[in-house]
Amino acid sequence: MTASSELVAQVRSFSRWNPKKKTIPSKSKVPAYWIPPVGSSMKLNVDCSWVDSDKPSSIAGILRNSKGIVVDGFAKDVLASTPLQAEALALVQGLLFLKQRTEMHVAEGQVQKVQWECESDSSSLVEMVLGREEPPWALRNILIECNNLLSQQVSAKLSHCPREANQAVDW
Repeated sequence: MTASSELVAQVRSFSRWNPKKKTIPSKSKVPAYWIPPVGSSMKLNVDCSWVDSDKPSSIAGILRNSKGIVVDGFAKDVLASTPLQAEALALVQGLLFLKQRTEMHVAEGQVQKVQWECESDSSSLVEMVLGREEPPWALRNILIECNNLLSQQVSAKLSHCPREANQAVDW
C-alpha cells in the first residue's frame, strides 16, 4: 500500500465515524461529532447495548488517536440488571483496558507520555463516578472500582460525550 492510499484510507476511516452533519436532537442545535484528543493523547469511547436483565448485554470500547484512527478496542458480553449497570461495567472494562495498555508501554521500556481520555455517553454515570451525583446502592461497588482504576491512571481523564459523538462504539 502506498503512502497516499494509506492516507486516503485513514481519512475515510475518520470521516466514516465522525460525520459533520449529525446534530443533537435538542433545543440547542449544536452539532455533535467526535472530537479527537490533542497531541499524543488517546481517547477511549465506551458504550453498552442492554435489552433485558435476563439477556446478556454487550459492552465495547474503541481507542483512537489524535488523527481519529482506531488503534485498538474491546467488546464482550456481560450480565447487567439495568442499562446504567451495563454502562458502568463498560466503563470498568474500559479503564482496565487502559491500565493494561499502560502496563504494556512500561513493560516495553517506553516512557509513558500518553494522556488517556475516556468518554461515555451516560451523563449520569460520569456524574456519579466524579462524585457529583449520588449513585444507587446497587452500583456503588462498581463505581468504587471505577474510581480506584482512575486513581491508578495518573494521566486518565473521564468525561461525558453526546450519544451521537459515541457512534463508533455502537457498531
